[in-house]
Amino acid sequence: MNLYNDHFETITQRFSNALTATHNEGVVIHSGSPQKIYLDDQSYPYKVNPHFAYWVPMTDCPDSFIAFKPGQKPLLIVLQANDFWHTQPQLNQGPWLELFDTKSVPTLTQAEQLLADYKQCAWLGDTPHMPTQWGFETTNPEDLLAFLHYERAQKTDWEIELLTTANNMAARSHLAARDAFLAGASEIDIHNHYLLAMSAPESALPYSSIVALNNHGAVLHYDRYETTAPDQSIAFLIDAGARHHGYVADITRTWTTPEHSEFQQFIDRITAEQLALIETLKVGSNYASYHYDMHTRLADVLSDFKLINCSADEALATNVTKAFFPHGLGHLIGLQTHDVAGHQLDHQGTEANTSDGHPFLRLRREITEGMAFTIEPGCYVIDQLLAEHTGTGRINQARVDWLRPYGGVRIEDTVVMKDHKPVNITLPGFNQHS
Repeated sequence: MNLYNDHFETITQRFSNALTATHNEGVVIHSGSPQKIYLDDQSYPYKVNPHFAYWVPMTDCPDSFIAFKPGQKPLLIVLQANDFWHTQPQLNQGPWLELFDTKSVPTLTQAEQLLADYKQCAWLGDTPHMPTQWGFETTNPEDLLAFLHYERAQKTDWEIELLTTANNMAARSHLAARDAFLAGASEIDIHNHYLLAMSAPESALPYSSIVALNNHGAVLHYDRYETTAPDQSIAFLIDAGARHHGYVADITRTWTTPEHSEFQQFIDRITAEQLALIETLKVGSNYASYHYDMHTRLADVLSDFKLINCSADEALATNVTKAFFPHGLGHLIGLQTHDVAGHQLDHQGTEANTSDGHPFLRLRREITEGMAFTIEPGCYVIDQLLAEHTGTGRINQARVDWLRPYGGVRIEDTVVMKDHKPVNITLPGFNQHS
């Protein structure tokens, strides 16, 4: 309870500072509305507005509101419709309820009436027709969003606790998925084992899981679940998460079978480089510098496993490492898998320079105390990218052919900077459930 109270005080101060700096009287945050599927009477899975979940860990209460003016107790309006078709959100007891002036309403008309004194406030939400119809003049002002997004990177102890729990949940499911792979399951069956271990529906996941057997692991966002297992499953890459009170885990692991010892050595080496890099993380350093460092480390890996004919230095200088590792090292994480403001350098929204030849790097900020982000190096056989180096002699084609059936390797953990040191909040879950 004390952690949430401290979190509430921090969020209240952050919003007060943001509203003052951007000359807004207050803010109304809409939790979001279910979005209808085109020409259908069903809706897409509902996802809460992260600004709403930032205040209260209520992720299944569509068309609810938080209204706040500095110096006043925030108003929490929860829609509990008189509807026998759908389950209504429950106001479960929690430390947050006593900190709000909480109102339950059966209709949106009554919610609008309760917000009558907030019409001069800024509206934050993704349903622009509603604030227009209700007479709000300011919707999603960019300066206010920039101020709020910049500070979201620094997590409170309450947020870190929720992120840690989400990682623990996901780690348990990852191990269940690994066991299904070793038993010869298909991709869809592995995915179902993952969900069963979490006791959660697919809609509760923060993103569509990547469940890739063999060379499917070379497709960075592989989004197909084959229903038939391959004749031989030799590699398994899974990128899958969990959500706890709105906060996200994003974990990737790569597995193989005991018969494929050299590929296991390759996995172990990428993992060792990832963990060694994590140990070097420092508050005050720019995250991008660690992305560059990972390319240096990968060049040595490519050389040691004879995947290149050139030197590690030449592989770096000629962008060979980018062909094997095309994505960024990681991203901010929190209420969203790829949390906002990864390129934002200040409260005003100044964007980082991205002309360094690494267009897919999502985080370019200085690392600060309380920041949460992922570290996810990878190495893959992506023929489309390797083709750029055809004829140069730098690629050892025979060794690339060895790696191709396995697809690739990615290892992803979440790190929180705590007491100026990197804390890996993903590994403990694997150690606990192994």
